[in-house]
Formats: sequence, structure tokens, C-alpha cells
Amino acid sequence: QQLSGWYSYGWRFKSTFYFDYQPLIAWLEQFKQIRFKAVFRTSEGFVAINQADDNLTIDGLASQAAESRIEFITDKPLDAKKMESQLLQMCGINHVNPS
Repeated sequence: QQLSGWYSYGWRFKSTFYFDYQPLIAWLEQFKQIRFKAVFRTSEGFVAINQADDNLTIDGLASQAAESRIEFITDKPLDAKKMESQLLQMCGINHVNPS
């Protein structure tokens, strides 16, 4: 989506999807110049991740989120299909109700 010179890219995943923590963080670190916010169910629990002004913050969440989600906001177009493919490569599916 593009609005007033800004681009927005976002994905949502059911809570049965989980992400490998270390590869996910390494992948996100490549976007140092891009604003994003996210909540992910990871191999180390639920985390809230925020990137703004080259400052990446990661906070553990005490409670379970309804879903994993991420949104990027940038002034340049990104390769959304490539990003989605990379996200899915780090993703697994838990067929048991998340705890």
C-alpha cells in the first residue's frame, strides 16, 4: 500500500504459526533504516519488536497474543514477495493449541 510517498507492508499469521527466534531477529536486523513494529510467537515465547530511528527494541510478552503480525513503513518500495517468502521460511506450524 502506498500513501503520500510512504509505503506500508504488513503480514498477519494465526497463533498456531511460530517463528525461530534467532533467524527472525537476524532477518529483522537487515532493516535498520526502516520503521517496523511486530508481535511474534517465537521459539522463545511471544515478543514485541519495534524498530525506529536505528533503534531495535525487543520485549518479551507475559501473555499470549492472538496472532503474529508485522508492519513495515518506508519511503522506498520493498520486495514484498521476497520478504513474505523469507518470513515463511522461518515459520513453523504448531498443530496443538498454543500455551
